[in-house]
Amino acid sequence: MEQTKLKAELRTKIGGKGGLSAMRGEKNVPCIVYGGKTPPMAVSVHEKELLKIWKGGSNTIITMEFPGGSDTVIVKKLQRHVIRENIIHADFQRISLADKIDVRVHIKLTGESPGVKLNGGLIEHSLRELKVRCLPTDIPKEIQVDISALELGHHIVVRDVKVPAGVEIMDEPSQVLISVITPKEEKVEEVVAADAVAGQPEVIAKGKKDEEGETAGEKPAAGKDAAAKPVAGKSAPGKAPEKK
Repeated sequence: MEQTKLKAELRTKIGGKGGLSAMRGEKNVPCIVYGGKTPPMAVSVHEKELLKIWKGGSNTIITMEFPGGSDTVIVKKLQRHVIRENIIHADFQRISLADKIDVRVHIKLTGESPGVKLNGGLIEHSLRELKVRCLPTDIPKEIQVDISALELGHHIVVRDVKVPAGVEIMDEPSQVLISVITPKEEKVEEVVAADAVAGQPEVIAKGKKDEEGETAGEKPAAGKDAAAKPVAGKSAPGKAPEKK
């Protein structure tokens, strides 16, 4: 594992929204250093230098130098702004190069799965990191997992993974890491018109119903309350023709 140096400044005042905002405005990140037999210590580091270390590997061994001394540490947690995504806080853990520690290491897939290439399968990740225990100087930058023999419907479990000497995987041996699964087919429901199902053509009424519920353009049917209109040349029903 790579080792690097990081300069830090002691923070005499802890907390305070105004002070922290001013610190971040100067591109400095408030941090806490803890662990070992020494009490926690509040420091600040430059954001650019911290980002450079983080991009080089999350488990990079750091010699943190501050006024009056130094500590060997690793980054345990970074907190970012929810919108701008800049680092707003960091936690460092003191370590001893002579003692084993537990860290999480990224899994990197190598090779090409025939289940994906030949059978159209999809890679499904159950784990993207593995928890390992080893000396700080033995921490691998990444753990490679070969999928070149992974067929459709098959998977790789923790016990199948090979790690360097001195590194012990702490995850459950039967835990699945990677699987090749069959893509799920999307079911498209056909929209069938009700009249097509009944075998009858759809009849659409023409015109617009008026306020009385009658269709525009249609004459009302004669009812009991409707007066019958006489037709020219004929007398109204029930009456004798008038004599001239």
